[in-house]
Amino acid sequence: MGGQAAVGLVFPPALALPATFLIPWLAASAIAIPGWKRRLPAWAPWLAAPAFVVAVGLSPGATGGLSWVLLDLRLSLDETGLVFLRFSALIWLLAGIYARGYLREDRAAPRFFAFWLVAVGANAGLLLSGDMVTFYLFFAALGLACYGLIFHDRTPQAVRAAQVYLTYVLIGDALLFAALVLIARETGGVLSIPADVSIGPAPIALVLAGLGVKLGVVPLHSWLPIAHPAAPVPASAVLSGVIIKSGLFGWLRFLPLGVVALPGWSGALIAGGVFAVFYAAVVGSLQRDPKTVLAYSSVSQMGLISVAVGLGLSGPAAWPSARFAVLLYATHHAVTKSVLFLGVGGVAGARGRRARIAALSVVGVAAGALAGFPWTSGAAAKAALHAAEVGAETAGLHMSWLPLALSLGAAATAVLMGRYLWTLVGAPHAGADRRAAEPRRPGAAAGHRLPAGAWVVWGLLFAALLTVPAWPMPGGSGLRLLGEADPWAALWPVALGAGIVLLAWTTAWRAGAGAPDLDAPGPPEPAVPPGDILVPAARGMVVVARAAAALAVGVGLLFHAGADAFRRDHAGRHGAGIRAAWVRANRFVRRWPGVGALIALFLLSMIVLWRLAAG
Repeated sequence: MGGQAAVGLVFPPALALPATFLIPWLAASAIAIPGWKRRLPAWAPWLAAPAFVVAVGLSPGATGGLSWVLLDLRLSLDETGLVFLRFSALIWLLAGIYARGYLREDRAAPRFFAFWLVAVGANAGLLLSGDMVTFYLFFAALGLACYGLIFHDRTPQAVRAAQVYLTYVLIGDALLFAALVLIARETGGVLSIPADVSIGPAPIALVLAGLGVKLGVVPLHSWLPIAHPAAPVPASAVLSGVIIKSGLFGWLRFLPLGVVALPGWSGALIAGGVFAVFYAAVVGSLQRDPKTVLAYSSVSQMGLISVAVGLGLSGPAAWPSARFAVLLYATHHAVTKSVLFLGVGGVAGARGRRARIAALSVVGVAAGALAGFPWTSGAAAKAALHAAEVGAETAGLHMSWLPLALSLGAAATAVLMGRYLWTLVGAPHAGADRRAAEPRRPGAAAGHRLPAGAWVVWGLLFAALLTVPAWPMPGGSGLRLLGEADPWAALWPVALGAGIVLLAWTTAWRAGAGAPDLDAPGPPEPAVPPGDILVPAARGMVVVARAAAALAVGVGLLFHAGADAFRRDHAGRHGAGIRAAWVRANRFVRRWPGVGALIALFLLSMIVLWRLAAG
C-alpha cells in the first residue's frame, strides 16, 4: 500500500504503521517461553517506541495495512489520530518504564507486561484503524487486555473489579458491534469509516452508549471508580490517561460531527455532560482513597468533553472550534491525569523530607492544572471549551446558562483536587497512601522505594504536562488561547473551589469524617461506595434474578410434567432414545446454570437479526 512519505523515518509508512502493533503483540507471546518470560519486564516498556516514532515522524495522510488479515486490515493516520497517538504513545512509553521499577520485585510482573504489550499494540492499532472491522478488532482487544491489568494483584478487590470491568466492556462491545452493523447497512455495506455521512438515530444512540462505556460517561461510569483502586498505579495511569480516550476517539470517528445539525442529540450530550461534572464531583469528594477520587475526577472531566462534543453536534459551523476544544482537552487530561496517578506511587515511595516535598510539589502543580489554574494546560483547555460554546451560539445554539455552568464545573474540579491532595497527604492517611501504592498480591515486593528511573520518567511526564499548551493541534495550539484569556476568568472558579475545600477541611475532613480508620479490621467504607449507582442496581438485579429463578422452577416443573406425559404416551420403539436424549440435555443444563439464559439470548439475537435483515 502506498502512503505519504515519512518525515525522518527510515521505514516507509506501509511498514511503520503495522509495526506499532505487530512488534508489541509478537513480544507478548514471549510469556509462553520460559527463558524469555523472565526478561519480559526488562524490555517490554520500550516496545511502545514504534508508536511513539510514528507519532513524531509521520504526517497525516500516511497509510498502510495487512491485506491478508480479515477483510483487508487497513491503517491510516489522519489529524485526529495523530493527536491521540502522540499523547498515548508518550504515556505508554513513560508509564511502562515507571511500571518496570514499580513492579521490580513482583513475581507476576511478566504476566502484567504481557497484558501491557497487548494493550499497547491494540491502542496503537485502534488509533490507526482505517475501516470499521479494524477499529472493532483493536477496540475489543484493548478492552480484554486491560482486564489482565486490573486483575493483576488477584486480591478479592481486584477480582471483583476485573469482573465488573469485563461485564461493562462486553456490554459496550456488543452495543458497538450493533452500531457498526447498522452504519454499514445505512452506507450500503461499505466497511470504511464513514466521512461526511449522516447516520440515523439508532446507530447514533448505539455509538454513544457502546463507546460511552469505555469513556466513562454517566450512568455507564461505575466500572471506573471500582477498577482504579484495584489496579496497580501504572495501570491506573494508562486506564485514565489513555484507555478511556478510546471511547472518545470512537465518538469522533462515527458521529456525524461537522456534517449535519443534530440539536436534539446536542442538547442531550450537553445536559448529560454538565450533570456528570457535578455528580462525579459530589460523589468523588466523599471518597477516601486517592485513586478513587481521581477516578471520579475522570468521570467529571469526561463530562466536560461530552459537552464539547455536544457543542459540535449543534451544527457544522460549530464543529471546528469544538473539535479543537476536544483535542486539546483530551491531551491535557491524558497527560495531567497520568502524572496524578503516578503521583500516588511517587508520594508513597518518597523517602526523606526533600523527596516528599518534591513529589508533593509535582502533584500539587498537576492538580492545579486539572482545576484550570491560570497559565496552565487546564486553563487553555477550558478557554477552548468556552470558545467552542461561543462558536455553537453562532451556529444557532442558545444556552445562556452554559458559561456559568462551565465555570462552576471548574470549581467542582478544584474541590475534587483538594480532596485528592487531602487523601494523599493528610496525616491520618499516611498508611493508606502506602497501601494504595504498594503491590497487594501475596508474594509481591515488600519494599516500595521507587528506583531512580521511575522518578526520572515521572519528571519527564511532568515536563510534558507543562508544555501541553504548545503542542500542535489542528487549528493552532493552546498558547494562543492563554495569551488571549482573562486570568481572572480562570482564577475565580479555582479560588471558589479552594474556599470550599478550606471549609470542608476545617469541618468534616479535619474532624475525621473523611479520614479512614487504619485500626479497623477492613478497608474504610465511604458514605457513598465506589461505583455509586452500581450498588443499588446490583441489589435490584439480585431481586430480579431470584424472581426469575422462582419462575424458572415453576416452568421447569410444568415442563418436566409435560415431558413425563410425552414419554408415557410415546414409550414405544423410540422411547429409550427420547429418554436418553432428555437425560443428557437435562444434565448439561444443570451442569452449566447460565446455559439456559445463553440459549434464550442467542435465540433473541437471531430474531433481532432476522428482523433487521427483513427491513
